[in-house]
Amino acid sequence: MKFNAQWFDGTLGMVQRTVKSACFLLAMNCLSVAWSPAPSIAQESESDPSERVRLEYRFTEGEQVRFLTEHLATTLTRISTIESPGRSRTETIKVWRIQEVREDGSIVFEQSIERLVLSQLVGEGNEIRYDSRSSDAPPLRYESISKTIGVPLVLVTISATGEVLEKEAIYDEFQMGLDDVAMPLPGQPIAVGEQWFSPTTFTADDKGLRVYVDLRKVYTLLRVENGIATIGMKTEVLTPGVEPRIQSQLIQELTQGTIQFDLERGRIVNKEMKWDEEVVGFSSPTSYMEFHGRFSERLLEEGEDPTLSVDEPGSVTASESDGNEDSAVATTTNDGGTSVAENPLPTPTPMPATGDGNATSRDRSILLRARNGGPVLRK
Repeated sequence: MKFNAQWFDGTLGMVQRTVKSACFLLAMNCLSVAWSPAPSIAQESESDPSERVRLEYRFTEGEQVRFLTEHLATTLTRISTIESPGRSRTETIKVWRIQEVREDGSIVFEQSIERLVLSQLVGEGNEIRYDSRSSDAPPLRYESISKTIGVPLVLVTISATGEVLEKEAIYDEFQMGLDDVAMPLPGQPIAVGEQWFSPTTFTADDKGLRVYVDLRKVYTLLRVENGIATIGMKTEVLTPGVEPRIQSQLIQELTQGTIQFDLERGRIVNKEMKWDEEVVGFSSPTSYMEFHGRFSERLLEEGEDPTLSVDEPGSVTASESDGNEDSAVATTTNDGGTSVAENPLPTPTPMPATGDGNATSRDRSILLRARNGGPVLRK
C-alpha cells in the first residue's frame, strides 16, 4: 500500500496536539467539580444489621479540610514507525473550607488550590515545569492555571451521601468539569461485599459526530477495620462494541483502585487509583496507544505542611503496580466473619522497548461534556 504522507502528517499532528494537552487536563481534573444526582437504592441485603455500616460525610462549620493529591501519567502513541512518548506529573494541595452544615446534613464548602506543582515532557522536547510557590513566571502553557492558586474557585453544596445539590463558580474562568467532587455513597447501611453503582455517559468525537458511551463506577465495600472502611472501585464499559477510535478517547476514564473512608470522621482519608490501558487500531490498523497512570489523594492533618516533589517524574509502568484492590470475592474468615478477597489488577502487555509513554486523545471539550449519574446499591 502506498504511504499517504498527507494523511500521516494530519494524524500525527492531531496526536501531538492532544499529547500536549495531557498535563493541562490532569491539572484541571484536580480543580473540577461534577454534578452527581441523588442515589437510588436497588435492594437491601439480608445481612445482620449489626454487621452493617453507614457511610456519610460529616464536617464542622468553619473547618478547613486539606488533601494532598498526586497524578503520574505516561503514555505512548505509535503511528507507522513514529512514536510519540511523554510523561506528566501533577501534585496539588486541595482545600475545602466548610461554610455551613445544615440540619439535613448537607454541607456547603468553598474549594480552592493551595499549591500546585506540574511537570510535563512530550517526545524529545524539554521538560516543562511549574511550581506555584516559585517566584519565576509560569510557562505560557500554565499561565491560566497559575491564576487559580490560592483563590476561591467554586462554592458547592453536597448531601451527606455526596450528591451535589448546588454549585456556583466563584472564579470567573473556572470550569466545572468531569471529576466527582465527592465519592457517591449508598445512602443506607451496607455490609462487607455489597456494591453500589454510579452510572456515567461519556461523550466522544467520531469524525465530527458525537458518540455516547455508557459507563458505570462499581463500588464494593471490601472490609472494615479500626473504623476505616476500605472500598474498591472499578469503571465498567456498558456499551458493547466500542471502536478503537473511541477507546482512545475513553482510555483515561477506565479508573480502578481503592478508597479508605473514616466512619467516625465522615470523610475520605486516602485514595489510590490506577490506569493500565492500551488501544490498537485507533487511527490505522497498526496504530498503537498505551496509557499508564497513578493517582493518590491523602487527607492532611491539621497544620501539616507536606513536601511536594519537584524532582524529575519517573515513568509509570504496569510492572510498578501497587496491587490496588478493585475486584471482590466474598470469603469466610476463621472467626466466622465475612471479608472480601482482594485480587491484584491484571497487568497488560508491557510497554514497547522505546519510549515511556504519553498521549491522551481526549480533548478538553470532550472532557467537559461527560455526564454523571447516581449510584445504585446491590448485594
